[in-house]
Amino acid sequence: MFPSSQPARRTLGQVTLQSVTELRSLRTRSLLLHDGRATTIAAAIKLHAGQGAAARNRFLRLGLFDRFALLAFLRSL
Repeated sequence: MFPSSQPARRTLGQVTLQSVTELRSLRTRSLLLHDGRATTIAAAIKLHAGQGAAARNRFLRLGLFDRFALLAFLRSL
């Protein structure tokens, strides 16, 4: 994904979501993450740590079908 000087911050009730980049046009990108070190969506998810570790761990616990469905959805963006 493309670098961002300031993370976007959205607050939904008690939940605060931060996003460094948007998912829009994800399917057209060949380099992912802010520094371009991932070349696939799955690799980008697996490289997350810190605040992204919980989401990464949930992704890794998904069954084969659910993981495939999620990646297919993300590739459609």
